[in-house]
Amino acid sequence: MKFLSSVRPMNDEQPLPVSNAVAQARLRGEQRRMAEALSASEERYRLLFDESPYLMWVIDAGTLAFLEVNRKAVDRYGYSRDEFLAMTLLDVQQPDEIPCTLEGVQHRELAVEPRIGRGCHRTKAGELLEVSVASRPVDFAGSRALLAVIEDVSERLRMEAQLRQAQKMEAVGQLAGGVAHDFNNLLTIILGYAGLVADRLGGQPELRRQVEEIANAGGRGAALTRQLLAFSRQLPLQPRIVELNAVVQGVETMLRRLIGEHVELAIRLEATAGRVLVDPGLIEQVVVNLAVNARDAMPDGGGLVIETADVEPGVLDAGAQPGFPPAPQVLLAVSDSGCGMDAAIRARIFEPFFTTKEPGKGTGLGLATVFGIVQQSGGRIELDSEPGRGSSFRIYLPRAAGAANAPEPASAARAERPSGSETVLVLEDEPALRELVRTLLERGGYTVLVAEGVATALALVERHGGAIHLLLTDVVMPGLSGPEAAARLLALRPEARVLYMSGHAGDLIGRRGELPAGAALLIKPFTEASLLRMVREVLADAPEI
Repeated sequence: MKFLSSVRPMNDEQPLPVSNAVAQARLRGEQRRMAEALSASEERYRLLFDESPYLMWVIDAGTLAFLEVNRKAVDRYGYSRDEFLAMTLLDVQQPDEIPCTLEGVQHRELAVEPRIGRGCHRTKAGELLEVSVASRPVDFAGSRALLAVIEDVSERLRMEAQLRQAQKMEAVGQLAGGVAHDFNNLLTIILGYAGLVADRLGGQPELRRQVEEIANAGGRGAALTRQLLAFSRQLPLQPRIVELNAVVQGVETMLRRLIGEHVELAIRLEATAGRVLVDPGLIEQVVVNLAVNARDAMPDGGGLVIETADVEPGVLDAGAQPGFPPAPQVLLAVSDSGCGMDAAIRARIFEPFFTTKEPGKGTGLGLATVFGIVQQSGGRIELDSEPGRGSSFRIYLPRAAGAANAPEPASAARAERPSGSETVLVLEDEPALRELVRTLLERGGYTVLVAEGVATALALVERHGGAIHLLLTDVVMPGLSGPEAAARLLALRPEARVLYMSGHAGDLIGRRGELPAGAALLIKPFTEASLLRMVREVLADAPEI
């Protein structure tokens, strides 16, 4: 025990009693273990703080100076740790948020209770971040401080805004499609009877002119419903594989007339741009609508550029529009040097009836129509625009394999009203439209039977002793759909041909009455000439009865 008895306290020549020496040794050992445990604990918490998947920092509750930041915050905001420690919270906040923050400091609200809030921070590079901040008071090195956990919610908010916009556009599209269907029935009646009356007023030019004005107004209404159907992606397409360059070149002369001499038009077509499967007439409408919109954005003149190019997979950010698969695309870009648009206008630019023009200067359906046609064609459209910097619409259409189809030859007979002598059974639930169709067909020489429903039609077929050459039926009706009615009637008269007519189209027809493959469809509103021509085309290849 000589070793223990020789233990002495520092600066004291008298040896300690053995029991005191042991106690001192134990105390120093315990203190050392506590210091090591504290150091290990601090290291663990430092590790958790630095490696957290969330942005975290500690700020002084009184001065708002940064006391500590984690690695995630340094990476996201772009400031080094030393730069952060020389700044305050106000240096990353937006000016409109600073007064509220200072008021919280003044009333000591920040230092006494946990808080959860939203804000907008600016990074060193100038990027704006939408953030959610959860903070709570802590003691940090003897000072009142705030530990804040920051979540960058910019991408989530952007996706939520996209979803809300898509849902709004879908709801408006369904409404527009329903309204268009009802209007198409009415417009068919208006246009049909206006044509009948005009034919009988050959010797009364003033009355004939007035009736023609009624027909012209009906025609404008038909164009309006066509735009609504295009927006709601219910416009019937006639897709063909075409050269996109050829489509643009086909409307160049028209565009130069439309935009006027004060706008300089430049067309830059990539010679190797691929083919696309689209309805060429509707893509022409897209180009014209965008060009007219650009012209209106440049009242004092400017430049309009139309471009095409191939875009390979991986170049596009498919994540920007979920559900858009990475695949070879063909780009159609229409750019102008006009007034441009701010964020509020850009958010609504494709909504139907939204317009920045003066009352009476536009319907607000031009860009809505473009949006609908592009969507229904399997493509996507993007807009890049800033006030004073012009606008650029970029349309990406899936590249198609195969040779381009030859343009359909124009037929001089399209203006004619072909006649016939066959028997036609008309199945239509709208009384006024049913009677109009009867009148028009009888004027064309046909024998006409009419029915408002399937039961009546079946009874007519059983009573009618002669042949029935054609069933002309609406697609969407109360009870059985047109295709279901046709199946029952063809079971009795398999030799009959079928022609469908509808004010619905696309998805709406698909949901409520799927048409057989290759079925003939007459879209409302139709004229006497188009009705008689379609009936003749369907009957032309019918076998002799």
